[in-house]
Amino acid sequence: MGSTQDVLLMKRELRKRMRELLRQVSRNELRERSAEACRLLTNSEVFRSARTVAAFCHMPTSEVETTDLLAACFAEGKRVFLPRVDEGSVRKMLFLEAHGLQDVESWPLNAMGIREPPSTWNGQVRREMRTLVERERKPLDLIVVPGLAFDTFGRRLGRGKGYYDTFLATCEHLHLEMQLPPPRRVGLALSCQLVTEVPVSAHDQVVEAVFYA
Repeated sequence: MGSTQDVLLMKRELRKRMRELLRQVSRNELRERSAEACRLLTNSEVFRSARTVAAFCHMPTSEVETTDLLAACFAEGKRVFLPRVDEGSVRKMLFLEAHGLQDVESWPLNAMGIREPPSTWNGQVRREMRTLVERERKPLDLIVVPGLAFDTFGRRLGRGKGYYDTFLATCEHLHLEMQLPPPRRVGLALSCQLVTEVPVSAHDQVVEAVFYA
């Protein structure tokens, strides 16, 4: 695909193009397409068979909305883990357990307007995904991944921070270490986010399927 610098340049150009495309999607179209993408995912075998799901809270604009996905998870009694960026000395993304839509809707917004889980719930420390795997010895079954672009090979273009690539690699290693089946990974997107080829670097993680509308 070219040198490291070539790949970085291609990623930068694709991010710019995708942001421009997403800005052109109206609020109504975004809601309708998001609802259909979530419906396709929640009707799939990969979703139905999952008991534990890591998903995401959507940005206020220009990103597929996940409200219907989260509602389906809670309605079916799945355990749900949602991300928060830890602003410690080393910035990383943690996945903390959510306890229903009412819980999620009470969370504060971060600087990007995304809801993030507080560290406590009902006066107790909110359970982290790592606790599920290491202490309960239960696998995380499914990870639903956002992105700016995907291709048919499951390659993904993120927003450039590397949070999901790090999380996906770490999560898979943790499951193998605990001798648990690694989680399945899928993307959730709008149809305009599907491209012929996503430029990738050696550390970039892939998904097995993309659900889009």
